Amino acid sequence: MKYFTAFIKPASSICNLNCRYCFYTDVAENRAEKSFGLMSFETAENLISRVNEYCRSEHTKVSFVFQGGEPMMAGLDFFKNFVGSVRKICAENISASFSVQTNGTLIDDKWCEFFKENDFLVGISFDGAAGIHDLNRVDALGRGTSADVLKSVKLLKKYSVEFNELCVVTRAAARHPVEVMNTAFKLGVGNLQLIPCLDCLSGEGGSYSLTPRDYASFLKKVCDIWASRALGGEYMSIRLFDNIMMLMSGQPAEQCGASGRCNVQFVVEGDGGVYPCDFYVLDKYRMGNVNSDSISDMAASAGLKKFLSRDIPVGEKCASCGVYPLCGGGCARYRAFLTSEKGYCPMQDFLYEKGPLIERVMRSVRGK
Repeated sequence: MKYFTAFIKPASSICNLNCRYCFYTDVAENRAEKSFGLMSFETAENLISRVNEYCRSEHTKVSFVFQGGEPMMAGLDFFKNFVGSVRKICAENISASFSVQTNGTLIDDKWCEFFKENDFLVGISFDGAAGIHDLNRVDALGRGTSADVLKSVKLLKKYSVEFNELCVVTRAAARHPVEVMNTAFKLGVGNLQLIPCLDCLSGEGGSYSLTPRDYASFLKKVCDIWASRALGGEYMSIRLFDNIMMLMSGQPAEQCGASGRCNVQFVVEGDGGVYPCDFYVLDKYRMGNVNSDSISDMAASAGLKKFLSRDIPVGEKCASCGVYPLCGGGCARYRAFLTSEKGYCPMQDFLYEKGPLIERVMRSVRGK
């Protein structure tokens, strides 16, 4: 069986919020066009046709993942048309699934009905707890948005829509790991992604900026809480820990960068332009456009070759690190952060101390 994932930005970098640390706003500032606008129905159908053309020769599981900016700014009609077109265009041996990563402020009953009817997985961006969230995830007037997000979570539960949580680990979140984890369990989250907060591509940071030592300390405490619950029969999937367990058991990691190299993604911007990584939707890495190019042609593009041949910094401790096989040096975009404190690596610190505990959880879960 083949697997294929399309990461789609139907509203480009357009968003109804003004989050202080937004990595995609920073990416957009570093290209000729900051926003490619809303994706047209025609471009969406061309995208689906390209995927069908590439995948139809064998049984394939295709994941259509909508992200942004804020993808819901494209409107409910766009999403309805997209799902309908997938069912119309894709071959019978293609199994399609849908998910959306959203800031959670635009969800209402109609959206919930649509998500439930079409088995969408909804990723909610929520930074750990209301007080922490409201420091950085603000609207155009600078107001915190946690109340709107929590209202949306209640709606998703009402309609039995599957959802998970993406938490950006800012400086404030890193200093309150107990509150972050307690909130996630209270929300009933089955899957939690912990994303270290990134400074701008230029290196400029802010009050949200995370330090390597704060990140390691946060991961250690989170691991203790997670493991205690898991060993007590209450397992929560945390993507980082899941990938560490995969590598411990000899399986390939699912998370990009954990194996020591970049995985090529298929990121589609609002105009149909395709890029190899969500962190690098930049002009120099543009692979082509679904309106004019096949996926096979884009796989041989100059933009992709440039992306794969770029210099990626390697930590000075990586060569002799005993836990490197469980980390791979991390995502290329994170490495500047992970190696920013000379002679110290937060992942090494974390894994040397908590690796045995993660392995214990792995053996416990596998034994059930």
